Amino acid sequence: MRLIISMESGSLNHELLKFFEYDSSVPTGSAFYQQRSKLSVSAFRHLIKEFNLKFPLEKFRDNYYDIWAAVQS
Repeated sequence: MRLIISMESGSLNHELLKFFEYDSSVPTGSAFYQQRSKLSVSAFRHLIKEFNLKFPLEKFRDNYYDIWAAVQS
């Protein structure tokens, strides 16, 4: 999950290389996709909710927003 959350806008292969510090035994993109499919959406929802609990709600235009509001209900 840490890899997925830390990914930027690079290609998958580039992101894998960066994450594994350019190790020659970096997993393939196919292996990444196979493992990613095992993660449940609820695991990400839980992680993001816990993350948001660590920060006070931000007020913007008379409404409150979470720091990371990428999870759909």
